[in-house]
Formats: sequence, C-alpha cells, structure tokens
Amino acid sequence: MQHFILLILAMGLATATFAQDDGSDVIVTTNLTKEHWYDKLDKAKKNPQDVHYLDLSLEKRRSFPEVIFTFTNLKELHAPYNYWESIPSQIGQMKSLRLLDLSGNYYMGKLPDALGNLNNLDSLILKDHKLAPGEIGDVKKQLPETTIIHQHHKNAD
Repeated sequence: MQHFILLILAMGLATATFAQDDGSDVIVTTNLTKEHWYDKLDKAKKNPQDVHYLDLSLEKRRSFPEVIFTFTNLKELHAPYNYWESIPSQIGQMKSLRLLDLSGNYYMGKLPDALGNLNNLDSLILKDHKLAPGEIGDVKKQLPETTIIHQHHKNAD
C-alpha cells in the first residue's frame, strides 16, 4: 500500500513519511518558514544568496534551470513533476544541498555521477520515477550516508 503523510509541526517544520518499494517507511523533516523560501524562480533570481529553499514543484519545466547553480546557499530543492531529461553535472558543486526531490521526472533516464559529490545531502527523494534499478543502487553506493527515498512509477519499463 502506498502512502504519504505530511504533518505540519510547530516552528515551521513539516515531517513527511514515505513508503518505499520494499515496504519500509522513511521520515523526512523540512523547514517551511517563509524566510529564505522561494517558490518562484524569477523572485529567487533577484536574491541568489538569500535562497535556501526552492520549490519548483509541478512547474512542468522542460529542462533544469541552470540559474539554480547561482544559489550557493541552497539547502533544499523541491522539483517534483517536471519534464527534465537530465540533471547537469554541476549539481555536484552544490555543497550546501541537504534535500533534493526529483520525484515524478519521468523523462530522466539517468542520474549524474556528480550526485556523489553532495556530501551534505541528507535526503534524495525519487518517488514515482522510471529510473533503472541500477541507477538507484549506484547512487546508494556513492552516497552511503544519504537517505534515498524511491519508488518506481507503476508503469515503469
């Protein structure tokens, strides 16, 4: 049974529980305070050093917006359900990144090896994807301390 639970907690934190393919659950906590949180790329571009949390959910973007690499203090990138075919290898230079959500990017066939450079990454969320199982295994080897939340799209090849 698939489930997703989101609890809004005091002090601007949210906790989400994700069901894994193997039946286990994983809990991720994120900061939802308005300070340093952007959900519009145009606004974020005006203050690149101030961007700590960026939400590009459901924007259906065709390509990864490379302006994101100017957000050197970015801690969380929420970008589920876009149409990205790939993630540029520069993602590995985002040393402040702690959470990366790439769920539902169905056209993405491969994850960049540069993800292995994200030593501070606590959580990588890859729900509802069509990545080959070997891709997930490779990322787990590169990031052994990172919680990887994944579940294949039910129509994955």
